Amino acid sequence: MMPAGQGHFYGVRPLMGMNIPIETGVLRLSFLHYTTKDEIRQLIKMFKLWGYVPVPRYEISKSFEQHRA
Repeated sequence: MMPAGQGHFYGVRPLMGMNIPIETGVLRLSFLHYTTKDEIRQLIKMFKLWGYVPVPRYEISKSFEQHRA
């Protein structure tokens, strides 16, 4: 089982900086020590079926830093 949540998680300003609608927010997945490799493979397969393309972490950081000043 992989815990998941949806919303803004009190991170409204960073989401605004990344042009993510506050109403829908983001999907947060929790990977724990008991999350299996098979569960992660299933998650990646699901994202690929949906056409999801992950945003590299450095792009998120760069976007946040630009709006932080």
